[in-house]
Amino acid sequence: MQHTSLKQRWQHSSLRTVYNFSDPYAKGRCRILGSNLLDNVCTQLTTDIFYTSFLLYYDMDKSKIGFLTFIPYITCLLNLFSPMILERFQRRKTLLITAKLTHCFVNYIGIAILPTLLHGNRERMMGLAILIVSASAISQLFSSGWTAWHANYLQEEVRIDYFRSSNCISSAFSFTIALFISYLGDRFIGTPNEIILLTSIRYIAFGLMLIDTFIWIAQKEFPYEKTVRIKFSNIFTLPVKNKLFLMTMVLLALHHFSNGLPTATLNAYLLKDVGVSYTLISAINASYFLFFFPFTKMCTWFTNKLNLYRAYGVSMIVMGISNFAYSYVTANTIWLYVVIRLVHHVLGVMLSGVVSAILYDHLPQADRTNYLSFYTIAQNFSIFLAMMLSTALAAIMKDNTIRAFGIAQTSTQLSLVASAVMMFFLGTLSITWAKKLIPSKS
Repeated sequence: MQHTSLKQRWQHSSLRTVYNFSDPYAKGRCRILGSNLLDNVCTQLTTDIFYTSFLLYYDMDKSKIGFLTFIPYITCLLNLFSPMILERFQRRKTLLITAKLTHCFVNYIGIAILPTLLHGNRERMMGLAILIVSASAISQLFSSGWTAWHANYLQEEVRIDYFRSSNCISSAFSFTIALFISYLGDRFIGTPNEIILLTSIRYIAFGLMLIDTFIWIAQKEFPYEKTVRIKFSNIFTLPVKNKLFLMTMVLLALHHFSNGLPTATLNAYLLKDVGVSYTLISAINASYFLFFFPFTKMCTWFTNKLNLYRAYGVSMIVMGISNFAYSYVTANTIWLYVVIRLVHHVLGVMLSGVVSAILYDHLPQADRTNYLSFYTIAQNFSIFLAMMLSTALAAIMKDNTIRAFGIAQTSTQLSLVASAVMMFFLGTLSITWAKKLIPSKS
C-alpha cells in the first residue's frame, strides 16, 4: 500500500513533469541535475571552510584570504569577449567541455600542488593569485555558453520547480559529503593529516569533474538563435535597450553585492575568531535540504500570492534583519549562529527558485549569449566590488574593533551590518518595481 501510495504521489507530482526520461527536455534536465550534483560537491570540497582552512594552514591571514577570495572576480570583464568567441560556433559542446576541464585542472590540482613547490609566504601568495586568476579567466570566457545551453531545457512552466528541487537535491547530496569530510577535518585539525585531507579532496573534486564530462557528451545541443551581426558592443547595447531585462539586472547585481559583502572574510572569522568547528558549520549546511520539505509549498503559495518580485523583496528585507543579527555572533553566542543559519535555510528555500527565475524572466529567446554575458559581468563585478571593500576594511582594521550597536565589532561584523542595509534597500526596490516587471499580476 505504501509503495502504491508513493508511486501515485510521484505520478501526480509536478516533479514528474520536470524530471522524466520520456520527454527529451525533461531528460536533459535530469542530466543538468546530475551535473549540478557533481558541481556542488566539488564546490563544497574546494571552497568555503575547506578552502579557508587550506589557506590558514599556509599562514594566510584574514586580509590575504579575502584578497585571494575576491581576486578571481577581476576577470569578469573577459565576458566582454565571450560572445565574440561563442557566437561564431553553432556547436559549442567540445569547446565548453574542454574549457571546463582546463579550469578545473588549474583550480583543483594546480592550487593543491603549488604551495608544496613554493615555500615563502610572498611567493605562495603570488603563485596562488596567478593560478586563481588563470582558472577564473577560463571560466569567465565560457560561462555564458553553459547558461545559454541550459536555457533551452528550462521552459517557464517548469523553471521555479526545477530550481527549487535541484537546489534541494544538490544540497542534500553535497552537504552530506561535506559533513563527513568536516568530521574528519575536526579529528585531523592541528595534525599533519589535516593538510593531507585538505589536499586530497581537491584531487577527488577533479576526478568528479572527469565523470561530469561524460554527462555533457551525452547532452543534446540546440541551435542558438541570432538576430544581429556579431559585434563587441552588442553585450551592452542589447541589454540597455531592453528596459525590463535591465531592471532585473539591477536587482540581481544588488543581490550579489549585498550577499558578497561579508563573504570574503566570514569563514575565517567563524573558524578563527568565533571558534566554530568544521562539523558544526557543515552539519548546519547539510540540514538545508530538510527545509525544502516543510517549506516548499508555503514558499510557492507565497510567491504566487504576491508575485515573483514582491515575494523576493519581502524575503530580502527579512534576510537583512537576520544578517544584522548575524553581526552579534561571537565566541560567547554560538547558539545565535545556529539560529540565524536555520533562518537563512528557510529564506533560502524561497530565494533558491526566485533568484534564478528572475534571471530568465525577461531573457529574450534570441542573442542570449550577449544578454547572459552582460549578466555575468554585472554579477561578478558586484561580487568583486563587495569583497574588495570588505577585504580593504579587514586590512585597515586588522584585529582592532569598533564599538557599534552596543558591542565591539570586527571588520567582518561591520560587513554584515552593511550587507543588512543593502538588503533592506534591495527588498524595498524590488517591491516598488513589481508592478512594472509583472503588471498583469499586480
